[in-house]
Amino acid sequence: MLHFIGRKTELNSDWRSSPAIIVNNVIPQVRRSSDFRKIVSDLEESASTFITDSPEDASAEDIISLTSEDVVGPAIVTLDHAAPLTAAPSGLQNFIDDLRGQACFDQLATGLANWTRDYLDTASIEVTTDTPTAQVLPPPEPPRSTGVEIASRRQLLHSFARQRVFAESGPGDSGNFLVVRSLRELGERFRTETPNATCIGMKGAGKTFTFNLLSQMKSWENFLENVRSRASSPNRSESFIVPVLPARNLQTSDSIVAQRMGSAIRIGSGAPIAFSRLNQLIDRATRELSAESDWGAFWLDVVAWSCGVGVEEPDAGARLLQLLVSSRSRLVALFDGLEESFQGFRANINQQAAIRGLTSSLAQRLLEAPSRPLGLINFVRSDLVSSAYPNNYRQFADRNRAFALTWLDRDILELAAWLASQSGAADTWDAGFQADPANAIEEKLIPLWGRKLGKADDLARGGRTREARSAEWVIAALSDLKGRLTARDLVGFIAYSAERSVTDENSIFYDRLLVPKAMTSAIAPVGRQKIEAMGEENPGLKPALEALRQAPQFAVPLSLAEFKSKIPNIDDDGLKMLEDNGIIFREGDSIEMPEIFRTGLGNVTRSTGGRKSIIGLMNKARQLRSSEIAP
Repeated sequence: MLHFIGRKTELNSDWRSSPAIIVNNVIPQVRRSSDFRKIVSDLEESASTFITDSPEDASAEDIISLTSEDVVGPAIVTLDHAAPLTAAPSGLQNFIDDLRGQACFDQLATGLANWTRDYLDTASIEVTTDTPTAQVLPPPEPPRSTGVEIASRRQLLHSFARQRVFAESGPGDSGNFLVVRSLRELGERFRTETPNATCIGMKGAGKTFTFNLLSQMKSWENFLENVRSRASSPNRSESFIVPVLPARNLQTSDSIVAQRMGSAIRIGSGAPIAFSRLNQLIDRATRELSAESDWGAFWLDVVAWSCGVGVEEPDAGARLLQLLVSSRSRLVALFDGLEESFQGFRANINQQAAIRGLTSSLAQRLLEAPSRPLGLINFVRSDLVSSAYPNNYRQFADRNRAFALTWLDRDILELAAWLASQSGAADTWDAGFQADPANAIEEKLIPLWGRKLGKADDLARGGRTREARSAEWVIAALSDLKGRLTARDLVGFIAYSAERSVTDENSIFYDRLLVPKAMTSAIAPVGRQKIEAMGEENPGLKPALEALRQAPQFAVPLSLAEFKSKIPNIDDDGLKMLEDNGIIFREGDSIEMPEIFRTGLGNVTRSTGGRKSIIGLMNKARQLRSSEIAP
């Protein structure tokens, strides 16, 4: 029926309005539910299929050059109860005649006005119940920048974001960081005692960044002050932070080396063990140790050696604990980069025991130590934890869930706002950002990327744009279809988008930092970096990624049989790895691919839809995940 109405709309060239869809008998409780909003979203997606999307490679000028047919579309009006609509006569004309003069026209006018306000984000709607029309008053035009001024601010944003894509190359400004949920939880939970936690996160979630940040804080009390947690007891000694095992690319960092030496000096010991030697000892232990308890004792010795206590001597860890108690000193040991030492963790039981020895055996021993003088924070990739705890991973993850480096939609949007604000390019962030309602967050981000892609902010003519909301599109384009987002992808996206926006001289987009064409083209380089990093961190996944790269061009969605014929070098195990890592999305016999991987591969096209279909795919994946976890 929707397709039939669409064709009739196109054939009647003198008809410049679009049909509305009326959903009747929906009580307020149902209307507010997420399930109903999903139904309306799917209905809108289906109803919009007869409106042709602009091609994905459209220029900025193409995107904003919309005809009257482009900017009209089906309104979806939800009514509590309109009795005349519940029993329709057999003929359409009789139905219309019966409706004339009925009060439901007033309900329809109000419903259309509500839809207009919600969908078009207009500042003011005036409804007159004398007639079934709603007058839309356009929002005031925001002040526009000059070409030189906007280019300068875009360059500021590009430089600031580019420096922060990788933790090891970012500036060493420990006082300039976004206090995300996991950091707040660490501060709140351990404000009066030494911390004991494992921060789990996927690649790019910020593990190495947070490790480096804490190292630069020098003491746990300084960290608490920076995250604005309540100060610990003034009678308690200061807890110095020791970067015991950084990622390999940080082991030559002058600040890391200096921090280890400073900790050794504070407790009156000798020089810490060199990282090169420590890596050798870990490799040797991998061949010799198989019991979790033995690994726990080994890691405690590693902490002692990193503080210059009994370097390479057995039982150095016990001596360190005695030294800390007798001197009333406190330390916090940091571990990161385990995947570099244990690259065979999926099959090597010694390496799995090593991970459990650190995150469980040592952690428990330190919790039981009198006065708890030694704290421990581990930054571990999620796949290492799942391999090390095959039978009780969920229990372990739940115990440390509060500290997990997991990025939700709102967290990613806050990071985008923070980057724009801290760079000096736009006033988009304040300390109350997380507490703001969703519509207020979208408003704050308008100076960054506009309300919608394309010329969607100028709705003075009362039209409806096809383009997706910018914030929603960014989330859909950067996430895999398991709903996982990473800080690194967002920062890279901002850096690439800003760089490509600097030279855009279209004055239409002087009201925002990032132009639509730059945003859509920035996904591909971010995707390429993500695919490259996944192959490096997960050698088992690399053959499947290479098979995808070398495949001839194909389009998604496609059937499972077609996918296997296009990429014959991927077996069932490789297919499962692709699915587990969110690179493909499988629903029954159909294979889909998230936008970040599709564009990153470069040889995969999309056979249907455009920017809004990306959001529809994300919503479908969310619904499927919800149904899988529902009781």
